[in-house]
Amino acid sequence: MDSVDCLPLSLVKVRSADSSNAPRQAWRLRISWHVADTAIIPTTLVAAAAIGANWREQILRHGLHLINFKFPAIILLAIMLIVAFGPLLFFVPLLGKLRRQGILQYGILGQIHSMEFHKKWIEHREGHEEELLAAPEISALIDLSGSFVNVEGLQPFPLDKGAVVGLVLSIAIPMLPVVLAEIPFVEVLKGLLSAVK
Repeated sequence: MDSVDCLPLSLVKVRSADSSNAPRQAWRLRISWHVADTAIIPTTLVAAAAIGANWREQILRHGLHLINFKFPAIILLAIMLIVAFGPLLFFVPLLGKLRRQGILQYGILGQIHSMEFHKKWIEHREGHEEELLAAPEISALIDLSGSFVNVEGLQPFPLDKGAVVGLVLSIAIPMLPVVLAEIPFVEVLKGLLSAVK
């Protein structure tokens, strides 16, 4: 726990990976720890495949039904989510502190810049109206405002939706043969297609 508290976390400005917002920049926390992608997902895939094979055998040989595995499946999903994302809880206090510091620091900087802008372009703009559109202070004020909004939106729990989807799929895909042991593939396909519509 002490080693996590001492991590030198900082806010960094990065370009958005989303092509629709390519020029947009955002403040994000740089954590070079992608456990869900590199270790947990393959592990859950193997574990779910082994458990799924056991459940499929119980359905085919012992006459059990899918409903018999409802609670074990819920428990399996809960355990895998806790194992994958539980360690991220150690980052919550540190990220919360970083967010509060960022809001304070960028709030103060934004307030100072806004007051200077107000003095220059609202109170003393007489004779400088034509310079207003070309003034760099406007762009800086907009950039600073956007940076503050992004710092304010920093989540204390660094949960990546893609990692959650990947984890759930790594559990669900090996369970497909279990479902197919009791429900014909055509019925499963119809159900999936109707869910997509």
